[in-house]
Amino acid sequence: MSTSSPSLLGIDIGGTKTAFVLACADGTMLDRKVIPSHAADGLDAMLARIVTIANEQIRDNPVTHVGVSVGGPVDASTGLVLGPPNLPGWTNVPLADHLTRSLGRPCRIEHDAKACTLAEWRFGAGRGVQNLLYLTLGTGLGAGIVIDGRLVRGGHEAAGEIGHWRIAHDGPMVYGKCGSLEGWASGSGLPRLARHLYPEIFGQLSSGEELHCSAEAGKAEAIETIRQSGMALGRALAMVIDLLAPERIILGSMARRLGDRFIKPLLEAAQKESLPASFARCEIVPAELGETIGDVAAICVAMQAMEDERHVA
Repeated sequence: MSTSSPSLLGIDIGGTKTAFVLACADGTMLDRKVIPSHAADGLDAMLARIVTIANEQIRDNPVTHVGVSVGGPVDASTGLVLGPPNLPGWTNVPLADHLTRSLGRPCRIEHDAKACTLAEWRFGAGRGVQNLLYLTLGTGLGAGIVIDGRLVRGGHEAAGEIGHWRIAHDGPMVYGKCGSLEGWASGSGLPRLARHLYPEIFGQLSSGEELHCSAEAGKAEAIETIRQSGMALGRALAMVIDLLAPERIILGSMARRLGDRFIKPLLEAAQKESLPASFARCEIVPAELGETIGDVAAICVAMQAMEDERHVA
């Protein structure tokens, strides 16, 4: 625990919980407070709670900059939250401006996938490289991209929606189409994939954790579902490797939970489908930050706000 004074406040807003993290200017975390989000209460009630608790943190600590990680779609350049599916009523919300006025501190917001990419790049498995891809591999499947040491945003801040790719002619229905990558390789997609492949066995399956437990117990159909999920993601990553030539691809939490049953077929498919030289130069590794990644991500957004201000000055 650092004895330095906190100068950054990170806020990680999710549909289930919202975390408030105090940190030093170098990113060292000092304190954390978590509240239920109560997203069903709507925008105004959520914002009021966030502002109240953030002001309590600022009142008691010398905070200079605030960073927010929130589900997309987000336009970080204008500070707008555009309508995350897990936050009903959050459509075209000028969150950065609202918090800047309410807290009296510069506030920056970021799409949670891009914020987590910054976190792994600065403090996790992405340290030391200038070209990487981070895959969320949580409930959904999104990506953050760093090329030549810069976070790739794309037009309208929309770069990285790899989960929308159609990678098969058939498969679970996600985003209004069958065969999307998120349907084949994500936390919410995995039970759907099991039900699609083996409806007579997994017709009532409700979670990826249930499937993982079945695989641990040796159930062949569960093991095969996980293998096919890994292969599907590996084929997609081969296209990323050939297109972007990343030095490192970082796999989010689902990969670590599923282990070699998922990662081994992923690596085999990626190697088979990509250019040999490009594959040889790319490490594919699990994320390092684990359950702390949301906290670190929000702090990284605050750090970015602080650094941008220094560059302008």
